[in-house]
Amino acid sequence: MGDEHVLEYKKATHTDRKRYLAIVNLTARSGYVARAIDDIKEKLSHLDVTFEQTQYGGHAVQLSASSAEFDVVISIGGDGTIHEIINGLMRIEQSERPALALLPCGSGNDSCRMVGSPLAVDQAIEAITRNKQRAFDIGACNEIYFVNSFSVGIDALTTERTKKLKKETGRSGMLLYGQALLEIILKHMHPTVLDTVIEGSTERYQVLLCAVTNGQTYGAGFRINPMAKPDDGTLTLSRIDWMTRLRVLLYLPRLLRATHTTLAQYHWQEITACTITGTENELLVAQVDGELIKERTFEIEVRPQAIRFVV
Repeated sequence: MGDEHVLEYKKATHTDRKRYLAIVNLTARSGYVARAIDDIKEKLSHLDVTFEQTQYGGHAVQLSASSAEFDVVISIGGDGTIHEIINGLMRIEQSERPALALLPCGSGNDSCRMVGSPLAVDQAIEAITRNKQRAFDIGACNEIYFVNSFSVGIDALTTERTKKLKKETGRSGMLLYGQALLEIILKHMHPTVLDTVIEGSTERYQVLLCAVTNGQTYGAGFRINPMAKPDDGTLTLSRIDWMTRLRVLLYLPRLLRATHTTLAQYHWQEITACTITGTENELLVAQVDGELIKERTFEIEVRPQAIRFVV
């Protein structure tokens, strides 16, 4: 991701003044956006910004899918809002697709980490004003697009538990994810048996987790695949082989420090496409950028250089 990939993009319009569409999720970070939106609007007032508030789940998909007339879409929300916006933008022809700018208003902000967008709102607004852009890859799972990650196994179960705890407690962030992970390890951990097909070769594995990532982190900063590069035209597939509960607890600090990659149970490779299928009759729980889906088979592929982000 060298400087030679950074550019200032000018969409072909009749004026040099850029048009921005800000998609606002007032519920992000337990209502933080609702409290901060007036200040954010004031700080963006020097730009030509149209603000749209999401009204229901999936609304950001619709808003961004109709944004071809704008130069830049600004996400004012968390990773869930970004996930919806990406799935809307990918419905627009690439030549007409607006760039995406991120204001770090969520509890995890893994997408901001991936693209190198500032993790402070004021600095992110400065970046939007400069409008320097970089093209990044996007992943697709069963035609659902993701910025950061797909996974099955213990971390998908942890995501499911995290969502329940967030509703119950109103808390968020890495500490909540860590609490959910410990609960899954101690009470609900079980092996996941998968068939994976890569370049026509099928292998069966009994895993603790299997993750396909574009970025390095998910779960509010857990660096599951620290070698992943989000603009190299590949995704990083990793798996951690099944191990005992005691060993998982023993190795957990290494996951927190991102030194788990030296474990004999950790395996990774770069891919452009793969198929992951559960061997049992029941559906597998998976997370795609923190959103839960249940399927038996997952078709995953990379879409190289698909979205330009403001960095």
